[in-house]
Amino acid sequence: MEEKQGKRYKIQDVLSSNSLNFWRFAISKKISILLWKIRPALLADPEPVEVTRHAK
Repeated sequence: MEEKQGKRYKIQDVLSSNSLNFWRFAISKKISILLWKIRPALLADPEPVEVTRHAK
């Protein structure tokens, strides 16, 4: 258990100091990719709703 905790702390040190900017970049990139994947669904969603409204 102690060894695993030590490794975790080392990983946290690396995350907090050296590659903090990298992680910010990676997270922002993932969010942008998610937005690009979600955007077509958001754009396509209102159309069927409007079609059903016109049908009524």
